[in-house]
Formats: sequence, structure tokens, C-alpha cells
Amino acid sequence: MTRTGGEARRRALLEEATRLIGKRGFEGTSLDAVATAAGVRKQTLLYYFPTKDALLQACVEESSRRVSEHLIEALDAETSGSRKAEAVVHACSSWPNRGRSSPSSSARLGG
Repeated sequence: MTRTGGEARRRALLEEATRLIGKRGFEGTSLDAVATAAGVRKQTLLYYFPTKDALLQACVEESSRRVSEHLIEALDAETSGSRKAEAVVHACSSWPNRGRSSPSSSARLGG
């Protein structure tokens, strides 16, 4: 598999893990369930993420990266300080509706 294909597979695995952890919680999500949902064998998932904790850490990091990008976009769109503050509040309140994750998944991943 090419490097690009490997990165695409890794992203797909993270998407499925984030979705399932958001829906079922960390304890309620097995590696087998993530692998099945992503259409791969568990061994493939373990190649990219050697442990369940490593998978969770990657999900949190990816979610954090997305939130950061969303906030940067909101801040870049405004010029005045007060409008930037409003943009941050708006971005934070609209984030769950913009991403693929539900509000409950954001809370479960972050807490």
C-alpha cells in the first residue's frame, strides 16, 4: 500500500473510532468494533494504533486539531478585537453542528 493510501486508511480508522467512541463511550467501544466498522481486520487497526489508549490519544489529537482549525478560521475572518471574541464564542457554540461528531462525542472524547 502506498504512503498516501496508508494515511487515508489511518484517517478512516480515526473517523470510525471517533464516531463509535462518541456514540458508545471509550469503555463501550472495542477495537474489534472499530475495525469492523472501518471494514478492516483488527490486526490492521493494531498496525496503525498498537493499543486502545493509543487510538484514543490519536482521536483526541485529531479532534483538537479540528477545533483549532475551526477557531483559527473564525478569528481570521474578523478584524476587531470584540468581533474576534464574538467569533470565538460563535465558533465554539456551532462546532458540534459543523463536525462529524455529535456534541456527546466531543464531551466524551474530551472528558
